[in-house]
Amino acid sequence: MTKLLQKAFQEAQQLSEDLQDEIAQQLLADIENEIKWQKTFANSDTNLDILRRMAKSALIEDQEGKTEERRITRTFSHPTRAAIALKTSQKSDDYGE
Repeated sequence: MTKLLQKAFQEAQQLSEDLQDEIAQQLLADIENEIKWQKTFANSDTNLDILRRMAKSALIEDQEGKTEERRITRTFSHPTRAAIALKTSQKSDDYGE
């Protein structure tokens, strides 16, 4: 575990149990999503349609108010991940999906 993650957990211990659980749920969801992305991009046979559906789903969730704004404070571990995700979501809009 990195020193930064250790520090985050130490700081979280000072919060109420409810807030600790909320942070834990967010972290677990982020980890699950990261693993899904890694698996998606690790598979060289990934179909562009899958990415389009993922982008469309994300846009719908955002329009329905099921998302929350977050500031991205890290770089993507895969240099093209952000570009691919952005291009995919833009193409979905272009196709009227």
